[in-house]
Amino acid sequence: MVERLGAMACAVLLASLVAACQSGNDIFGAIADSDPPDAADTLVRECRVQLDLSDSGCACVGERARLDLTPQQQEMVVAQVTDDREASDALRVVVPMDEIIVAMEWMNEIPVICDQQ
Repeated sequence: MVERLGAMACAVLLASLVAACQSGNDIFGAIADSDPPDAADTLVRECRVQLDLSDSGCACVGERARLDLTPQQQEMVVAQVTDDREASDALRVVVPMDEIIVAMEWMNEIPVICDQQ
């Protein structure tokens, strides 16, 4: 009898876990497929650490990164501001030089542009 109750409890627990996984939620109720931070989010975070901009100025940096730069250019800027040499080197191989130049110019100009926000 005890063994049968234990087996039933395991079956109920297993069914609950399967249902949670299929619903897109983890067992704690958090959304399992929420978007991880992207490059623009990283730029906002780094802006708050490295630049003397207001919260709205740093939000501007993230918004403008999404609007002005390709995903690879955003990654290039993130690699530069986080001093990730390995990522920078890898991106230099795949990102065309003219796009790198645009990203570096953007990186130099955006603090002034967003400081006026």
